[in-house]
Amino acid sequence: MKLRNLLNVGLVAVSIVFCLILLGLAEELTRDNLTEKLTRDNAGKPIVFLQCVVPKKMEYQGKEYEIWLRDPNTNKRILLEERMSGTGVIVGYQNETYLVTAKHVAQKTSIAWSAIISGPNDLAVTFPFTEFTGYTKDMPWITHPVADVAVLRLKGDSKYCKSGMIHRFDISVFVRTEEAPGREKVLTILGFPLALGIGQKISPLEKETKAASGLYDIPDGPNMITVFFLSDPSIDGYSGAPVFSFPIVIGGGSTTIRVDSGRTICYGLVSATLSDRTGGKLARVVPSSQICETIIRAHEREKKKKDGS
Repeated sequence: MKLRNLLNVGLVAVSIVFCLILLGLAEELTRDNLTEKLTRDNAGKPIVFLQCVVPKKMEYQGKEYEIWLRDPNTNKRILLEERMSGTGVIVGYQNETYLVTAKHVAQKTSIAWSAIISGPNDLAVTFPFTEFTGYTKDMPWITHPVADVAVLRLKGDSKYCKSGMIHRFDISVFVRTEEAPGREKVLTILGFPLALGIGQKISPLEKETKAASGLYDIPDGPNMITVFFLSDPSIDGYSGAPVFSFPIVIGGGSTTIRVDSGRTICYGLVSATLSDRTGGKLARVVPSSQICETIIRAHEREKKKKDGS
């Protein structure tokens, strides 16, 4: 009798394990196979460098002028140019692909821009914006009503989406509730400050920091926006960069020990730097709940367009 009971218990245990395996397989099958299984090693792959070279301008007597240099010996004129850049991140939601960046970066973009992504063996691959997004005229960015967030759905027939080089995060990586990370957490910004990390290969720069605050409501023009601050300033080019909390591990291989939940979480997007005349600076971050809101809003708008409503 005892043996029979033990066998029954064993069969039940095996059945439970088998069901869990099936559930796991089902979850894997239903997940988009283009979505990254996120680790710290591959977290840089869905990070995109956005750039454009434009004429350098200055304001004079209330008007904006391009700056030209003239050689006094040859009278040859050269247009002075500057690079505009920012960081974007590719996110997957409902089998669609979205580019997410800061609103103030998106507002500068045009078909003259380009996107540099991580290709095979981390080689830097450049796409003109028309080929990256699939749009040949205006870019139909969807922006958050007040937050510094913009989302662009990438067309499925764009050269980038058909290239086989898509890497993207699932929206589940982003915190959907409005919250700031605990101040004890080590946070990592991934992006391209000062256009660094771009060469023959692409390698987004990491910047480790911690939260300096909880959520704050602060004025931004005529609006009040919700943000949290980091203890370090941002750097030009980090605008639009995601702010992650990666699992903390000790050791490696069979001796690896996780000292936290083991889950990678995106808490927000770098927006700007707050500074004063004393030299004090803090990075301002948009909570990732507002990123999720904007992605879902973009998805719903496209769905209505397809339905003809």
